[in-house]
Amino acid sequence: MDYPERILDFQRKLKDNKLDGFIVTNPTNIFYLTGFKGVSPTERESVLVFCPTPILITARLYQTEATKVKSRNLKVKIVDERDQIFEVALQLLSQTHLRGVRAHLGGGKKEIEKHPRGVQRSNLAHPGGETRMGLPTVVRQGQAKSGFEQDDLKFSEFQKFKTAFMSSSRTRGSDSGPSVLSSGSKDFRGNDNRITQLELIPTKNFVEDIRLIKTDDEIKRIEKAQIISQEAFEQLVKTIKTGQTEAEIAEKLTKIIKSIGADGLAFESIVASGQNSALPHYLTGKQKIKKGQVLLLDFGAKYQNYCADLSRTIFIGKPTEEMQNIYHHVLNAQKTAISKITHGIKASDVYHTANNVFKKKMLHQYFIHGLGHGVGLDIHENPYIRPTRNELLLENMVFSIEPGLYLPWGGIRIEDLVVISQGRAKVLGKTLDEIIEI
Repeated sequence: MDYPERILDFQRKLKDNKLDGFIVTNPTNIFYLTGFKGVSPTERESVLVFCPTPILITARLYQTEATKVKSRNLKVKIVDERDQIFEVALQLLSQTHLRGVRAHLGGGKKEIEKHPRGVQRSNLAHPGGETRMGLPTVVRQGQAKSGFEQDDLKFSEFQKFKTAFMSSSRTRGSDSGPSVLSSGSKDFRGNDNRITQLELIPTKNFVEDIRLIKTDDEIKRIEKAQIISQEAFEQLVKTIKTGQTEAEIAEKLTKIIKSIGADGLAFESIVASGQNSALPHYLTGKQKIKKGQVLLLDFGAKYQNYCADLSRTIFIGKPTEEMQNIYHHVLNAQKTAISKITHGIKASDVYHTANNVFKKKMLHQYFIHGLGHGVGLDIHENPYIRPTRNELLLENMVFSIEPGLYLPWGGIRIEDLVVISQGRAKVLGKTLDEIIEI
C-alpha cells in the first residue's frame, strides 16, 4: 500500500477545502492513511493530526507498531498514557503558525468573502450537520481552521478540546456547527507567532470519500477474500446434515475459512434456519436444522485487512414450488441489477431496477432492506445502494448486490460483490445460479 501517496492526497484535499489542519480519530481511517493498526476498537488509543504535517499520536504500549510506520512523510509522537493523546494533539494544533494562515489567506488579506466557484463539492458540514456546497464565507486573519470527523469524535472528546485549548470560546451557529477556540502567544517583540483562533469544522466522510475509489491492489485483496469465502461455502455444503445446530455450522465455517488462507472473519457469520432466515440480521443460535427448511448463510472472509461479503441460501431437502419460485425471483433481481450497473449510474437507479423485478411479481413488500453497500476495510461502507441515495457509482468502486425476499416461512437472499471495471459491473469471484438441496 502506498501510504505516503495517500497522505499526499489527503493533504491536497485539505488545501482544496481551505483547511489548515485536521484531526483523524476513526481507527480505520488512521490505518488507511498510515498503515498503523492494533488499537482497541472500544478505546481511543491513537489520533492522527495534520497541522499540516501528519503526526501520529499514540500511547507507549503501541510504540513498536507506531515506529514501524514512521517515515519522512509521517512523524510519530509517543505519550505515556492514553489520556494524554488529546492534550498533545491540541498542543500540536495550537502551534500552527500564523504565517501559514496568512499564506492560506493569500498574502495577509483580512477576509475571503467567497469560495472559488471551481470547487464543486465540500465535505464540510453546515450548522445543521449535513454536507453542503461551498465553504464558510469569512475567514479572518489570525484564525486557523481544523477539520474533524463529526461521525467519530465523541461529544465528550469535543468538550475536552474546548476545555483544554481555549481561554475563551464562542460557538457560532447551532451546537453542531463550527466552534471557534481562542488561544495564542507573542514573541519577545510582542508579535503574534501562533494562531489567535482555531475554528473546529465538522466534516462528513472526509477520508471515506477517498476510500470510495479502490486501487487495483485493494480490489485484488477484496477479490481474494471473496474467492476464499466462495471456496469455504463449497466445502461447508458437503458437511451440512440435519440435526446440526446453526452455531455448529457457523463454527465449522469459521474453521474452513481460516484453513484456506483467510486472516479471519470480516464479521460474525449469520447462519439462519427456517423462520429465522426471515430476519435479515439474525443472530446465529442453537436451533437444529430440519428437512423442509431454508438455510441462509451470510458471511465473509478477511484477507490482508480487506473484507468479503457473501450470502447463499440452500434448502434442506426438496424445496416447495413456492420456495423455488421465490429463489428464482431473487436471482433474477440480482442478475438484472448487475446488468444495469454502469460507470456514472445513480445508486438509487440500481436499487429500483431490482425492486421493479419484485414489483412485477407483487413481491416488493417482502424486500425490506437496501440492495447493497460498499465493502473494503470495513464490511459496511459507502456507497450504499438504497432508494434514497443518488450518489453516482464510479469506476473502481466495490459494493454488494444482495436482493432478498422474506416471508413467514423464511427468507431467501443472494449476495455477491461487484466492481465497476471498464465502465461495467464485474462480479468478484463467481455467482451461483443453481438451487442447492441437501
